[in-house]
Amino acid sequence: KLSPVDLVLVEGYKLEAIPKIEVRRRDGRQGSPLIDGDATVIAIAADYAVADHRVPVFELDAAAAIAEFIIQRLSLVRL
Repeated sequence: KLSPVDLVLVEGYKLEAIPKIEVRRRDGRQGSPLIDGDATVIAIAADYAVADHRVPVFELDAAAAIAEFIIQRLSLVRL
């Protein structure tokens, strides 16, 4: 039902084995970072400084940079 598409963005699905961008908010729910136990996390977007991770970290409101990361990661072609 979704084809033909190059990309589908979904919210949620934390437990699925799909590439994820972990979103962190300073005032959000506290708990263990998803990246600590999930190898499918490909980036983090946060509203506070995050250091020492194996993936790129973006400011939460850096939509253009996050979009560029997704384009590069998936080798998408701009039209």
